[in-house]
Amino acid sequence: MLINISNHPQSTWSAEQLKKAQQLYGEVVDYPFPFVDPSWSIEEVIGLANALYADITQKYPNKHTYLHIMGEHSLVYHLVSMFEQNGYTCVLSTTDRTVEVLPDGSKKVLFDFVRFRKYN
Repeated sequence: MLINISNHPQSTWSAEQLKKAQQLYGEVVDYPFPFVDPSWSIEEVIGLANALYADITQKYPNKHTYLHIMGEHSLVYHLVSMFEQNGYTCVLSTTDRTVEVLPDGSKKVLFDFVRFRKYN
């Protein structure tokens, strides 16, 4: 099983990414990445990480479950640290990024899935 803790539910993944996730991990379950207020202290972020860790491990207690964690950096750091210290494996998805600068100065960015990579 792969728990997708990100702002990108599997319904938005490319067919290639979803197929690879299912081949490697089996079932994919979405767990929305929460909003992290930029004004929060690190203690507030750690509190949120602790709450998420408790909720996820209660719902999915199998340590053979993989966690795809992507989002706000300080929360990702604390979540990955907690899960890996307790025997879980955390992964991220890698992409090729193509940027096109449009005539009005805005950018169009495309991400093409490449692979899943372990954090540790």
